[in-house]
Amino acid sequence: MRVFIAIELEEEVKEKLTGIQSKVKATAEKGRFTSASNFHLTLYFIGEADSERIIEIKKAIDKCVEYSVPFKLRLSKLGSFNKRNKLIIWAGVDGDINELKEVNRQISAELNEEEHSAENGKYTPHITLGRQIVFSQDFEEWSRSQSVPPVEIKVEKISLMESIRLNGELIYRPVYVKPVRTNITD
Repeated sequence: MRVFIAIELEEEVKEKLTGIQSKVKATAEKGRFTSASNFHLTLYFIGEADSERIIEIKKAIDKCVEYSVPFKLRLSKLGSFNKRNKLIIWAGVDGDINELKEVNRQISAELNEEEHSAENGKYTPHITLGRQIVFSQDFEEWSRSQSVPPVEIKVEKISLMESIRLNGELIYRPVYVKPVRTNITD
């Protein structure tokens, strides 16, 4: 099973991201764009995991939410990563970033994989809009002229997501969802 840990997004956030993505599509020459139903904020990418590993991951999520409380993020800006001379275009977030990075750090620690944590600078919170994008102009220059609405993202649960291909379409679906504690003294 191919999995990752994520924050699922509400429909309102996905709608705003679709609008932002439309602007990127209009300027791109080509690329593979994320389906709106697949928009999410990755907390921790895992990859292939057998049933034993899935149990460990669920325990790590359980432990992490034990000490977490709900927090809020906002869409903030457009950015990119360059991978093999092709762009991955994403929407960044701001807001309670320290809380987000702490959740990433806790999950990394629970999975005994500290090298993937925010502490080591490996975690850049983002929502992927498209991959293998060929842009018709300089993306950095273009992105500075684009506004991203500061839509609120409520972080109230952490999800273990499965990545599957169904009829040729990539689908991300939750296989385990755990709400964060609403009261730390419970």
